[in-house]
Amino acid sequence: MTSDTPARVADNVRDWFGVSHWHEAEVETVDEKRPTRVAEGTFDGARLLQQAVEHDSNLSQVTDEGLYELVDRDLDPSRRRVLLGRIGTRRSPRSSR
Repeated sequence: MTSDTPARVADNVRDWFGVSHWHEAEVETVDEKRPTRVAEGTFDGARLLQQAVEHDSNLSQVTDEGLYELVDRDLDPSRRRVLLGRIGTRRSPRSSR
């Protein structure tokens, strides 16, 4: 698999690994029947975080940013242990304030 141009090398790598990039054409006009924004009141960050905490005891659905929202919450010992283990290895985003 030797090639002499960057484009050919890229094609060979793409073909070798079976990678495909599908790109949709941009729409010329906006369909007014389809919303372009989430309706007000649809997204509730606190409720989403609570669902992530309840998902499992290893907090796998909680983002690194969400961990700091849990510090002051009353968590069961298993979740508290996971929380402290995960934030103990990261610098707090609040420490830069």
